[in-house]
Amino acid sequence: MSESRAGSLASIFPPLSRPKNELTALVVGFLAGGLGLAIYLRSLRDGVATIAVAVLAIAVADLQGGTLLGAAVAGVWGAIRVYHSNQRLMTPPTGPGGFVPSPDSAH
Repeated sequence: MSESRAGSLASIFPPLSRPKNELTALVVGFLAGGLGLAIYLRSLRDGVATIAVAVLAIAVADLQGGTLLGAAVAGVWGAIRVYHSNQRLMTPPTGPGGFVPSPDSAH
């Protein structure tokens, strides 16, 4: 899966409640898989999605190299998911037509 496809898939999920560290998500995903990511991201939806993709990767590759591939997929998914969530959290909300409301225009 290329990063652009993974990125568009990651953008389907709502942003996390607060920014997270991409490197930490990569390591947690690689070492602990979907369960670890669910705990780190505090999102059951992300954990289930990670487990599903990792199991698919293991099934596509045979069981010998599939486990390592599943761990790598979980780690990369965690990093991409956190990166896109952080980008969305840092982007100011826009109104209709791309208008960015100022804080004092909320009359």
